[in-house]
Amino acid sequence: SSSSSCFVVGNDEVGVGSGERMVIGGTSAVEMGAGLYYFLRTHLHMSFSWNRTGGDNFLLKPLPSSFPQISTVKVNRRGKYSYYQNVVTASYSMVWWDWKRWEEEIDWMALNGVNLALAYTGQEFIYKKVFRSLNVSQSDLDVFFNGPAFLAWSRGQGKSGMGGPLPSGWYDQQWELLKKIIGRQSALGIGSILPAFEGNVPPVMQELYPQANITNGWLDGLDPLFQSIASMVMTEFTNNFGNATHFYQADGFFNHNTGPWIDSTNSKQQRQQRESCVFSSEGIPNTVLGGCGAPPYEVKPSHHRGERAISYSGCAAYSTKEDAMDACLGDAECLGVFYNVTSKLFVTSNHATQMPGDSGSMAWVVSNAWDCRNIVADEGARQRASAVYKSIVSHDPDAVWVYQGWIWMDLDTVSGFGYVRGFTNAIPKGKLIILDMEAEYQELWQWSESFQDTDFIWAAMDNFGGNNGLYGDISLVFNRTAHVSMASNSCVGIGISMEGIDQNPAYYQAVLDSAWEYEDLYLSSHLQQWGTARCGVVDDAVQHAYKMLGDTVYNQGQLHSLHHVYSTQMLPVIGIRTLWRGSSNAPSLLNNWKLFVDASPTCANSSPFLFDLVDIGREFLALGPGLCYYDAMMQNFNARNCSGMQRSVTNLLEVAEDMDMLMSSQEGLMLGPWLAMATVLGEQMNATDQMVWNALSQITLWNPYNTNTTLSEVPIHTDYAIKIWGGLQQQYHSKRLGIFVDAACESFKDSDSTSDSEADFDVQAYINRILSFSVSFQHQPLNSTVFPIHRQFDPIVMSRKLLSKYQAFKCTK
Repeated sequence: SSSSSCFVVGNDEVGVGSGERMVIGGTSAVEMGAGLYYFLRTHLHMSFSWNRTGGDNFLLKPLPSSFPQISTVKVNRRGKYSYYQNVVTASYSMVWWDWKRWEEEIDWMALNGVNLALAYTGQEFIYKKVFRSLNVSQSDLDVFFNGPAFLAWSRGQGKSGMGGPLPSGWYDQQWELLKKIIGRQSALGIGSILPAFEGNVPPVMQELYPQANITNGWLDGLDPLFQSIASMVMTEFTNNFGNATHFYQADGFFNHNTGPWIDSTNSKQQRQQRESCVFSSEGIPNTVLGGCGAPPYEVKPSHHRGERAISYSGCAAYSTKEDAMDACLGDAECLGVFYNVTSKLFVTSNHATQMPGDSGSMAWVVSNAWDCRNIVADEGARQRASAVYKSIVSHDPDAVWVYQGWIWMDLDTVSGFGYVRGFTNAIPKGKLIILDMEAEYQELWQWSESFQDTDFIWAAMDNFGGNNGLYGDISLVFNRTAHVSMASNSCVGIGISMEGIDQNPAYYQAVLDSAWEYEDLYLSSHLQQWGTARCGVVDDAVQHAYKMLGDTVYNQGQLHSLHHVYSTQMLPVIGIRTLWRGSSNAPSLLNNWKLFVDASPTCANSSPFLFDLVDIGREFLALGPGLCYYDAMMQNFNARNCSGMQRSVTNLLEVAEDMDMLMSSQEGLMLGPWLAMATVLGEQMNATDQMVWNALSQITLWNPYNTNTTLSEVPIHTDYAIKIWGGLQQQYHSKRLGIFVDAACESFKDSDSTSDSEADFDVQAYINRILSFSVSFQHQPLNSTVFPIHRQFDPIVMSRKLLSKYQAFKCTK
C-alpha cells in the first residue's frame, strides 16, 4: 500500500506566466529531490548516474526560456523507505572516496528518492576508542582491523588483519568524513544507519576477559561484557550525532552459523496430523522450491502407497502430484511440492523458498505451515535479539534496528521457522526492519509470512563483488515490487543492496523507480525513457537501441546469477568461478550494439550514452567471439590438442585486446582511475604502496598477500570481486590465459597420447604459476603508462572500428 510520502510536479495551477516556472513539492527534501529528477529526466531529458557509469547528462544545452505546460502530477511512494547500500559497498566501491565524491553521491541519493542509507565510513575511530579503554593495545588492533579495502570483513564478517594495519591517519580522517556524510544526509532528510555493536571483538579479548563467553571472535549477546561494550559504542554515537539519526545496524553476531550458543534447531517441533495442513489452491507457475539438487536422483523405497520415491538433498520425487502431496502432508518437515520439468517428477521439499524455475515448472506450498507445523519460538534467538535491542534502545529510545535478512536464507525450514519467530517476536512492532536483500531471486518475506509481521524492505542485490556487466530481469523486479506492495502490509520500502556500484545502472534505476507508483513501469517504456535521458535528445533511433536491451541483456526470464565472469577473464580448469554465458544470443547483441553505434552521432556529447555504447560493445565481444574462442580452446584442451589450443587462445587474446582498447575509451571501465584514487588517499597518509596493494588485491585474488607468500591452493575468494576493465584485462586476465595454454602444452608434450587430458594436465604446476604471477601483480606500483588514468581512445571511433571488424563474425570453432 502507498505511504503518505509523495512529490508533486506541474505548473498548470500557478497562474499567468506559468511557463516561466515549474512547481515541485514533496513531503520532505528527499521527495522534492525525487520530484526534481522526475521533471528533469521526463521533460528535459537529463540523467544522473554513478560517476564510473557515465556520470551526469546535465545542461548539455541551455535551459529553455520557458517550461512546457505540465498538468500537476502527484506520485506516491509505495512504502516509507527507499533503501541504498550493502555493508560491503563501502569496501568494494567507496573506500577511496573524498568528501567531494561523497557529496555527489548523497545528491544522487536525494534525486533518486533514497531516504535510508548506511553510514559505515569511519566507525573504526569509535571502535578503537572503545577497545583501547578495555586494555586492547594498538598492536592488537592492528591485527584486528583489516586494511582499507577490506574493512567490511573485520567490521562484522569474522575476518581480521587482511591488508593491514590501518595507517595511523586513517582513523581521524575517516571519522571527519563520516561527520560530513551524516550532516549532509540529515540536511536532506536521508536516514543514516550507524553500526551498533554486534559482538565481534579483537582476538586478544579472549585472553583479557577469560570469563567472557567468546567463541571464534564473537561475544555472546547474553554475556554482561556485551552490554558493557554496546553501551560504550552507543554512548559515543549518540554523543556525537544526537538526534541526527535513529537507525542502527547490528547483524554479524546473529549469523545463526556463528558460535555454539546460537542454535536454530533448539525449537522442538511437534509432529502434526496431516489433515491440519493445506496446500495453496493453485500452483505457482515457473517456480521451484529451494533445498533440492538437480537430477539424476537416487531411487529409494517409499512408505507411501507402495511407490518408490527418488531422494536427493533431503527431498523426494514421485510420479504423480497426489503421491507427492500425500507424502508431504505426512512429513512434519515438508513445506511444499514442485514439479520438475527436467525429470517430469513431483518433488517434496523441506524448504519453503520459492525460486524462479524453468518454464512449465510449478510449485504448491503448504500455505498454513506456520500454524499446522506448530512452530515454537526459539528461546535462545528471542533472548539474544532482546539483549541487542536493549543495548541500542537504552541509549536512543527512538532507535530502529536494521538487520540484514540474507543471513536467514537457509532458515526456510520447520526448525528455522522457530528461530525467525523467536527473534522477531522479541522486538516491538516498528522497531525492527529486516532487509530482504536478494529478493530479485529469493524472497524471504514469502515463506516467513512477512518475517512474522515484521517491517521489511524488499531489495535487489543482483551483484557480488561489484562484478560489472549487463544483466538482470527488470520485468521481474517490476512484477515483484508491485506484488509485495499489495500483498504485505509489513513491506515498508524498496531498495538496492548490490555489493558494488559503478555497474549496470539501468537495472538499479529500475529498482529505485519501482519504489514509486509510476504509471509506466514496464520494461520497454523504462528503457526508452532511460535511453532518452542518457542521450539528452528525443530520437527514435536512440529509443529503439535502448528498447532492444529488453530483448538482449535485460530479457525476461533470464538465468539469475550474482557472479559474472566473462570468457576473457576465466581461470580455466580450477573451477573457482562459473563462466557467464549471458542471457541472449550473439547475433542479437551484435544488432543491439549496431543500433547504438548508428545512434551515436545524435548523442556524441553525452557521457552517459558513450558509456552505454562501450558497455554493450564489450558485452558482445565477451559473449560473442570471446565465448566462441574460449569454448574452442577448452575443446582442444579436452582433446589434448596443443596446436588447436594455441590457435584458439590467439584468437581469444585478440578479442581480449580489442575489448581492452574499447574499454580504455571509457574511464569508468578502466583500472587506472581505481588505482589513482587509492594513490591519492595513500599519499595523504604516507601509505601509497599499501593502498595500491589493497586495490589490486581485492580485484584479483581478493585476499591480500605479502610478496614472500607461497600458496599451494587457489584462494576460495579468487576473482570474487573481478572486474572487466581496460588495463586489467590485458595485463592480468589475458596473461593468465596464456599461462594456462603454456602449462597445458607442456603437460601434453610429455604425456601418453592415449590418456585423458585432465589426467595428463599438471594442475599443481599450473596453479603454482598462476599464484606466483597473481601475488606479484598485487604488489606492482601504479604505472600511469601501463594503467592510464584518462581515456585512450575516442569511444565512437573505436566502437565503429571494432563493429566493422566483427559485424560479419560467425562462430566456427
